[in-house]
Amino acid sequence: MKRFIPFVVIFLLAIGVYAYFEGGKKSDLVVDGHGSEREEPIRESQVLGMITSLGSIAVPGSGTHLLTRPDLTTVLLAGLGANLDEYLQKMVEVEGRLTQTPSGKDLIQVLRVRLAEDQTMGDTVAVSDAWEDFEEKTLGLKFRRRGNWEVAQTPILVTFTLPTDCKEMSCSKEKAGVISIEKIANDKNQALNTFTGDAKISTKNLIGPRKLLGYRHVDLKTGAIIFVVAREKSVFKLMYTPGIIKAVDEGANDFYSMISSFEFAPVVLVPKK
Repeated sequence: MKRFIPFVVIFLLAIGVYAYFEGGKKSDLVVDGHGSEREEPIRESQVLGMITSLGSIAVPGSGTHLLTRPDLTTVLLAGLGANLDEYLQKMVEVEGRLTQTPSGKDLIQVLRVRLAEDQTMGDTVAVSDAWEDFEEKTLGLKFRRRGNWEVAQTPILVTFTLPTDCKEMSCSKEKAGVISIEKIANDKNQALNTFTGDAKISTKNLIGPRKLLGYRHVDLKTGAIIFVVAREKSVFKLMYTPGIIKAVDEGANDFYSMISSFEFAPVVLVPKK
């Protein structure tokens, strides 16, 4: 009987070793939405580029910011250990976990951010494309916009016509994206979300550095993006209308970056002539 004991001990040790390594393999598996397991390798990534915002509300697995590399390729970002809003329009080096969104786009879960020594994008960005501060004093608005946006103003409306890269003879301003900011009277105190065009599917949103409470709506048919925010008895409707709907819309990304800097400023009354 005693001579069988060593074999039993070896057998039990073998089972323990097998269970240990199989358990280690399980730790690399995640359960997807269908309840089945799939491998999810964790890869570290370090990328240099300029950060812009994709809006204030985080969508799980989709990212909240965009990083544009010097070669103009992009990668989505989500902040785990860093406040990405502090680095908008700045050249940075981000480090974190590289994964993919459900649609297959690269997404970095950012753990660390540091400013790059060189704050330029090289020759890929013209001076006229640079971001600059903009203040509309009669409406009391402050935000950042690109220098090459064409501006038109009335007492209740500011519009920016975005440049288009279309080289065809048939191209016109009708195909260029347009950003508008409209002041709408709300004397009857209507609910804020009714000004988005579809109150049922509008979502609450925090707008700009002051975290102004507003609503957001995206029209999937036209590609238009609408934000609304209230000030006293007025509603400000911020809208982006694309000239041509496309999968990657730089105009929409710029609009979100503008929204991330939007805030109210003191109103300066213009004397009547």
